[in-house]
Amino acid sequence: MHSGIWRLCCGSNHNLVLTHDQSLFAWGCNSQGQCGQLVSQHKMLHSPFKLLKPLKDHEDSIFQIDCGENMSGFLTTKGYLYTFGGNEYGQLAIGSD
Repeated sequence: MHSGIWRLCCGSNHNLVLTHDQSLFAWGCNSQGQCGQLVSQHKMLHSPFKLLKPLKDHEDSIFQIDCGENMSGFLTTKGYLYTFGGNEYGQLAIGSD
């Protein structure tokens, strides 16, 4: 990983790490896309996979990361919320499937 861990969160069977340089990594079970990868290609990530390069907007940065049972998300300093993974109960805030 790059430049040291700044934040770590653990879901039911997956993890997210945010580094000091704003790189976001995920690993573990990706059965519902909770690691940010297409389920058809990656159902299990056995080592950290880089999800994001630093945000393109240099005035915005990732402020918080969080994991649920089968979903993940992050919040930026400008208030943007990004979610991914299972949405069976509408937990991604995009409406239910």
